[in-house]
Amino acid sequence: MKWSKIAVSGLVFTQILTVSAIAQSEVEVAHYWTSKGEAKAVSVLKEQFEASGNKWIDSAIVGGGGGNMTTRLKARVAIGNPPTAVQMCMGFPVWDWGKEGALANLNEVAHAEKWKDVLPPVIDRMIQYEGKYMAVPV
Repeated sequence: MKWSKIAVSGLVFTQILTVSAIAQSEVEVAHYWTSKGEAKAVSVLKEQFEASGNKWIDSAIVGGGGGNMTTRLKARVAIGNPPTAVQMCMGFPVWDWGKEGALANLNEVAHAEKWKDVLPPVIDRMIQYEGKYMAVPV
């Protein structure tokens, strides 16, 4: 099965994606930040992204603390129609999707922005799979 690559963002506990690392003008962002406060945070990221001249296509998935999103994401990846970027936790989820070959290699951006120099070592490790940056910390 050929996997389409997706960009993933991670943070220490819950994450939302940022896709400035992706060289596309229109980006579908799958996330499960749907409560009032979470939606407000997503709107800030969306505004910042769109201020750079890009278009954010919101693909919010309600319920389950990410469980519903994971189920839908697996189905979309399996049929070759993944969103451009996805919110998920760092560490095991990044490593699992990395093992499946479903994540985009973000090394070029990570090196250009000197992530290794500015991120705490534990965060740096949790967003890489086999030495490749696979997630964007937010």
